[in-house]
Amino acid sequence: MMLALLRRVLGDCTVEADRSWAHGGATVLLVRDARGARWVGKQHRDRDRYRAERDAYRRWVPALGERAPRLRFADDATGTLLLSAVRGGPDWSRGLTPPVQRRAGAVRRLHEAAEPEPWPEFATVRLAEFDRWAPAAAELLPAPSLAAVRAAVLDLADLPVPHRVPCHGDYTPRNWLLAPVDGAGGDRFTVIDFEWSGRDVWVADLTRLAVGPWRDDPELAAAFLAGYGRALGAVDRAMLLRCAAVRAVFLAVWGHRYGEVALERSARDQFARLAGELRAD
Repeated sequence: MMLALLRRVLGDCTVEADRSWAHGGATVLLVRDARGARWVGKQHRDRDRYRAERDAYRRWVPALGERAPRLRFADDATGTLLLSAVRGGPDWSRGLTPPVQRRAGAVRRLHEAAEPEPWPEFATVRLAEFDRWAPAAAELLPAPSLAAVRAAVLDLADLPVPHRVPCHGDYTPRNWLLAPVDGAGGDRFTVIDFEWSGRDVWVADLTRLAVGPWRDDPELAAAFLAGYGRALGAVDRAMLLRCAAVRAVFLAVWGHRYGEVALERSARDQFARLAGELRAD
């Protein structure tokens, strides 16, 4: 069905690869048109994820320029996007180097794609997010730690009102494509998969980096923030720690629900460390 739709837009085209997600959330096809240009067709099962990605490509992603694919076509009836294909692939090992982390700081362009908005509801929204996932997480995470994290999330109400900006929502090396640049050193850096995008505090896009690769290598964090052009203040760190804990709860549940064992294990380990830090905060 999706291939027929793509052919109506592109004309004659052939499938070069099926890059569909293992958990079935989206069907993803790499196709080549009659002129040799490559495109990616992506059909979401979840309409919320489709709408989030469609709207991000229309409103915010163009601010990234060549650092992201471009949207050619969106079909609301089937939840299908047609995107320009970009070279490269995700590479965790190369993604965890200071030069690539510095390039990843370009996410600031996305964050500045719309005017920042004061967000007085931030603490309420984060608490609601925690409470939405906590019942399922109770089977996976220790009750005392969940209680400690919830208490820490309540403390967000005591912080100054933050601003929310366009965010990627899943900003990790698995959503960064790296490709050698012909005749030049380094890699071309491209960001993909905007289905979790939305308005949030800017540090929300740092959560998985902060509790993952940055924890054991501060040089990576320094490189990213240098590329971003902003330091983390005390309030930023307090928000980051709490956002990361809520995110870890969600990822533990998500990984368990969809059989992503490594993701669940990593999220549970991260949650344990964050709960300890929040108790001491």
